[in-house]
Amino acid sequence: MCVLNIENLFECIIKEKVNRFVVKVKKNEGTYLVHNANTGRLEELLIKGRKALCKPLKNPSKTSFRLFAVEMDGGYAVIDTSLQEAAFEKAVEKGAISYLRGCNVVRRNLRIGNSTFDFLLDCGEKRIVVETKSAVLKSEDGFGMYPDCPTKRGRRHIRELMKLAKEGYHTLLLFIVAFPDAKGFKPYKKGDPELYKLLKVSIPDNMMVKSIGIDFDVKSSCVRIYSDDLKVVLQP
Repeated sequence: MCVLNIENLFECIIKEKVNRFVVKVKKNEGTYLVHNANTGRLEELLIKGRKALCKPLKNPSKTSFRLFAVEMDGGYAVIDTSLQEAAFEKAVEKGAISYLRGCNVVRRNLRIGNSTFDFLLDCGEKRIVVETKSAVLKSEDGFGMYPDCPTKRGRRHIRELMKLAKEGYHTLLLFIVAFPDAKGFKPYKKGDPELYKLLKVSIPDNMMVKSIGIDFDVKSSCVRIYSDDLKVVLQP
């Protein structure tokens, strides 16, 4: 299902990753510096010569364009975390996620305790605190994995969600596998061994751990959701 249309995009070729937030790309005969909003290393995606997709920034500063997707497995992986979150929000609005049908987004960037969470959903009889995590690293057996590097922030979010669930909140940890035809999600031990261990402990009753599959369809210029409930493997 198409959940989010992208306008004014253009195709380019990756030349090099300049730093954490800037990538150099080639378009026709020119080269451009474009913004990369994903804080992961993306070593398997930001490779010289690979096709990518960019779009203009609404408020240009040091760069005028934003890198949002990279060619992968005959399609495109959505690496822009803000687009991943926007796609999730639209999917909730459209009722495209079966276990969240009837829910509405009532707040973004909800501050509770020491953390800011992505969404607060109103689902009628209950409200759900949601934190999304980007999984664009692909395992050899076709699973999306998170994280691809150590993440103190990610560990804190998960601990806080678990704490909230034990206190009676309904919480959802959602891994967005953002490349084509993933078989499911599993944590990446080498990326962050401490986070890997954290996800192996008993999940509180009020906490859901789910995964959705999204990618970018060039023909329709659309972020689509191809699975609302990918297999989640937390135990080996």
